[in-house]
Amino acid sequence: MLLNTISENPFISICIPTYESNEILLIGLKQIQAQTFSNFEVIISDDSKTDRVKSIMKEFCEDKRFYYHENEVSLGSPENWNKAIALSRGKYIKIMHHDDYFTSLDSLEKMVKLLNNGVFDFVFCGTLVRNSAAGKEWTVYITKFIASLIRRWPEIMLFGNFIGAPSVVLFKKTENLQFDAKTKWLVDLDFYISYIKKSKKINYTKETLVCITTDEATTVTSHVRNDKKLQLFEYFYVYSRHKSKNYFARFFQLRALDKILCKFNVLDAREIVESNFQGSIPLISRLRISLNRFLARFKV
Repeated sequence: MLLNTISENPFISICIPTYESNEILLIGLKQIQAQTFSNFEVIISDDSKTDRVKSIMKEFCEDKRFYYHENEVSLGSPENWNKAIALSRGKYIKIMHHDDYFTSLDSLEKMVKLLNNGVFDFVFCGTLVRNSAAGKEWTVYITKFIASLIRRWPEIMLFGNFIGAPSVVLFKKTENLQFDAKTKWLVDLDFYISYIKKSKKINYTKETLVCITTDEATTVTSHVRNDKKLQLFEYFYVYSRHKSKNYFARFFQLRALDKILCKFNVLDAREIVESNFQGSIPLISRLRISLNRFLARFKV
């Protein structure tokens, strides 16, 4: 369903995959509409079963930069992200989750400046994290040292998401650009690693230009946070895809596997196999499983 005609040559495509969004989406769209940098298009790819998002979009029907697409069949995450990217025409992609928004009217302009006229392909900013239900908010950003590690060994991010949610990144559009449909929990990390391995031209700012909300029931995180089978598969799958040749980076990758094995108290390697992971399990991970099994004997 096309509500508007996309501008012919947008510099940035702001891709917003949606699912049963509420007033936070409206806040985010109004923030986008009022940005000081205006050479963009907005792609809404809607997975909703109701007309909630479609109703919100009626408020923007006069703005020719806004495009609404209703998926005939729910695609799920991350295929809905990929659909939005496939519909885009911009030179650069700016993913925005439906429950995230810019912190100021010049946020997009500042992110564009980070590109430094094309010197950098991948830029990101600090994050303002807000939990309205708990009445709390905090900021997250990385140091220059961590940024240098990411630039040199992006696969080290299996140990931790040092960049943040996709809403804080802006990157150059390339051929065959998409998020891996086999992942949900680590989909952003896998994408960051894959992208930066090909182009190490990254730039960032500590400034919190994007707000991430954490108390929305429709977030993917809320659905898979404690999914043991899914997380076991994804950690070992992403490790197998991006196993580092550098021993320093691989140490932290293996520590990530160790953490997930401890988190879910895995006592048998068959639990990993039953998660549908078909690759080889590192020896050190097998040793951790044996240690978990040994320690379990002494628990009351």
